[in-house]
Amino acid sequence: MRPLKLSIAGSFWDSQIYAGRLYLFTDNGAIRTLDWDLVVSGWQIDQRLRLAMECAFRRSDYLYSSDLSLLLHDPEIKRILFGKFDELSEHDLILETADTKGLLGEQDTPFPFPHSDSTIYQSQMYVGASTGLFRATCDKRTVKPLSTKPEKKWDGPSISIAASYGEIAVAAGDYGLFEVPIQRLNARSPRATIEKPCNKCSWNFQSIYCTDSAQSGWLAEFEKIKTEGEGYTSRRFTKELSSEDIFGEQGFTWSQQDKMYMATQDRLRVARYIPWLDREQRLVRYRETIPLPQNDQVLSGAVANFGTVLEYKDSILVLQSDNGIFTVTGDPVAWRIFPKSKHYENQLHVVFEDRLEIYSFNHDYFLNQENKRLGTTNFRFGNFGSRYTWHDVAEADFEDLLDEDPQADDIDWKTVFESA
Repeated sequence: MRPLKLSIAGSFWDSQIYAGRLYLFTDNGAIRTLDWDLVVSGWQIDQRLRLAMECAFRRSDYLYSSDLSLLLHDPEIKRILFGKFDELSEHDLILETADTKGLLGEQDTPFPFPHSDSTIYQSQMYVGASTGLFRATCDKRTVKPLSTKPEKKWDGPSISIAASYGEIAVAAGDYGLFEVPIQRLNARSPRATIEKPCNKCSWNFQSIYCTDSAQSGWLAEFEKIKTEGEGYTSRRFTKELSSEDIFGEQGFTWSQQDKMYMATQDRLRVARYIPWLDREQRLVRYRETIPLPQNDQVLSGAVANFGTVLEYKDSILVLQSDNGIFTVTGDPVAWRIFPKSKHYENQLHVVFEDRLEIYSFNHDYFLNQENKRLGTTNFRFGNFGSRYTWHDVAEADFEDLLDEDPQADDIDWKTVFESA
């Protein structure tokens, strides 16, 4: 199945999408905020394709539901849905920035410009820069879409940031990996978790993985501690593992939730990490490697439900969870995915000099999640048997999702399927 693409004309630096709003960081230091729900729902398109449009760009969770697993594997239903996504992929979906439909406001960025990384967590936008970590509210209750009163959370360099468990993991370059607490229940000074060079970080459930720009990576493994009477789960550091410990060789690595990847010049190695299994089953390296179609150095990588993303010098390669390969050609300004999102986990945003391209991958709804090697396992989707039960997954892993618009949690299935 081909991914869908929606283009937005303009000169941007970065993008974020959260709770029905799209934040566009322009290259002149402003932030344009769009009512994304209004943009997508108001798009002029044949009613037969409305379901595909909504699932692709506004509500990926419509089809990522255990209630629909039987329905989606029905051959006739699957064929109809495939046909809708394929037909929509033939449309040129272009939004001109001159079109102010859905524009909620434009304001000067309250953060340092240009920044290194950004994320949104619990209705707060966090931005990492060479001068520190900054926070501003985006809870839909401020006069402007983004609060004009930012707070500096940390003074250290913040090259890459990732949020979970009431913490912002910060890759601080030569200073290492830090954790900056952001909740009062967890109030303490920021701590150095790994004192080795770290240029990118991500969460593997309660643990954190960091990568430097060379051929080294480290997993800071934590275990969960249920704090009786406190109502939240704390974490305790147990050990540090190098990428060589995990894969048995050196190479460029990246990670997210239950998957870890190492790219050599022409091969991809895969490891699975499930922290609630028995210790000998917790971290397993697959024997078979995956050949890479491009014999070149991987500059960066990320993992989403729909597959794993590799950045090369002049292209972005998506190894899809259905074993398909999709290539975005060109040298982007920036790109990002939303792996901890609830509504946009199927999206890849690629920023070029004159446009933002939003790619939507919709094949993963129809796959057996337990058997995937490419892409993170969606534990909210399907029945995973005795080894993968809902109750075994700590509640924080799913309640900590970056999207948390309470008005969008209840799905009106009659509305969703009325045009199917």
